[in-house]
Amino acid sequence: MIVLEGTAKTPGVAIARGATVRAPDGIGSVAPSILEHGIQAIKRRLSPVDYPEAVVVCDSLALGAGV
Repeated sequence: MIVLEGTAKTPGVAIARGATVRAPDGIGSVAPSILEHGIQAIKRRLSPVDYPEAVVVCDSLALGAGV
């Protein structure tokens, strides 16, 4: 387990797969397996509450909001 600290959008503790997004690469820096799980959830027309969970870690709030 990796512990990350920084400024969160909302306070609290989250435990999930991590998706690190770096500004130069954008969403392309997210692991393909995480993206594939999300795409499959959309294709199966799941409700957003049933989407796979991931903690998004990024260089800036604007980049994180875009992902």
